[in-house]
Amino acid sequence: MSKQRCVEISFLNVLYCVLVVFIHLTSEPVTYLIKNSVPYFCVLIPWRLSAFVVQGFIFLSGVKLILNLRQPMNYPLFIYKRFKTVYLPYVSWASIYYCFFVSIGYFPFRFSDLAGYIARGDISSQFYFVIIIAQFYLLA
Repeated sequence: MSKQRCVEISFLNVLYCVLVVFIHLTSEPVTYLIKNSVPYFCVLIPWRLSAFVVQGFIFLSGVKLILNLRQPMNYPLFIYKRFKTVYLPYVSWASIYYCFFVSIGYFPFRFSDLAGYIARGDISSQFYFVIIIAQFYLLA
């Protein structure tokens, strides 16, 4: 049985990526425009309406996981593949970020801090998504 690309899921992925870019591009105007002005509300309204995008990515990840599951599932192999393709790169990049922050004097190096940042996914804001997705993998 061959995998088929679901056009709707691909479309939503692209839409959500565009919305993430929009959120980041408009965060400065939302922060610095005069709060009672028309330009502020013209930016704020679509900015707030785009706030669902993280939950949308999480939902799509769950949908893609379910659609790609095969029965019977070899769970140890599934976890091993996810460990290799998702978690090891995540740990590598989280460690690189941590070393960068240490190198600029943001905080001192401690293995316990590094382990905590890796476990929580909060060394940089984009990493928490991996922790959430890893929970899907455990539930599979």
